[in-house]
Amino acid sequence: MEYTKEETLKVINQTIKNCSKMLDKFNPNKPQYSLLVNRIKALNVAKGLIEENNNISKIEIERALKPIESIIMKLKKAQEKYDINTKQYKKFLPLLNAMYVAKYHILQFI
Repeated sequence: MEYTKEETLKVINQTIKNCSKMLDKFNPNKPQYSLLVNRIKALNVAKGLIEENNNISKIEIERALKPIESIIMKLKKAQEKYDINTKQYKKFLPLLNAMYVAKYHILQFI
């Protein structure tokens, strides 16, 4: 299934919003907090690349790849728990597709 730019950005924006809400629930000195911060940064970089923002440094782009790949890996692992025809399996598809698009755009600049 192909996703439009608008659908991809909608999913990424919602994920950034959800991650930002979670920041308050973690101590800034804990690894979970750093993980969320890095994910938010990576998602913002991906969003900028999809929107064709040229103000993103190569270092920021390179750093964004690992968190995006981590999200993909975790989504795929979560999907493995369910049959392909279930709602639980399918609920991961929009975010997974958006992350593949994000990864594609990041790889175009590395």
